[in-house]
Amino acid sequence: MRIDGIPNVPACRTLADDDMTVESQNAWPSLKFDVANLVDKLAGWLRPGFYYRYFIRPRWLYHIWERFLRKAAGIGKLPDSPVTHVPVKRKQA
Repeated sequence: MRIDGIPNVPACRTLADDDMTVESQNAWPSLKFDVANLVDKLAGWLRPGFYYRYFIRPRWLYHIWERFLRKAAGIGKLPDSPVTHVPVKRKQA
């Protein structure tokens, strides 16, 4: 989720507030109908790394697939404004 312009905020760990601007991220074309949801339904039939094997040929088409696969990987856009706070690191037990 993008919360107040900051990407990749874990929505399950963030308390909702009336002042927040909450946006979905990595859903295409919309949150109600996400094409990537079809991949979830086919997950039992697809082996890990299947795209390395099947989308490598034809070679000229791979650059188009690569762009799509990277976008589907779930990396959000940069924040709208510079982040002014430094996240606090917790010690792991």
